[in-house]
Amino acid sequence: TKPISADKLITKVDDLLKIDQYESEPDAEVLEDEPLILDYKRFKKVSMGDAEFEEELLTSFLEDTSNKLDKMTELVNLKDMIKIMELAHTIKGASYSVGAQQLGDEAYAIEISCKSNDYESVFDRMDKLRTAFSKTKSEVKNFFTNTITD
Repeated sequence: TKPISADKLITKVDDLLKIDQYESEPDAEVLEDEPLILDYKRFKKVSMGDAEFEEELLTSFLEDTSNKLDKMTELVNLKDMIKIMELAHTIKGASYSVGAQQLGDEAYAIEISCKSNDYESVFDRMDKLRTAFSKTKSEVKNFFTNTITD
């Protein structure tokens, strides 16, 4: 099989299902509750309940996001705010598309910080983005463990 780009796959699925990838994007206001790590309802809507597709989609998403986070770390060290913003925007969209709400929110916060040219905030938020990614990976692992045992 060919390597799959999570962003392209998610965009295609959203187009086919007529899902607005930003429908769950928060306002710039402070959120009252901590966002879901993985919104199963949204994810099931995107995957249409196809277990094989779910595994392929989330595996690709996690690999792609991991690579983007590594690249973002390099860019933060170089203080390349434009490229950081572009990657944060991509991570945000892909995350919201699969229901990784908390990860999407953290990427969105970095995107806003980049637009404000607030390097200190970007630098500080990278740890929160990595933590959200770790939580998302754990939640995905739990999701597949529960799917197999159900």
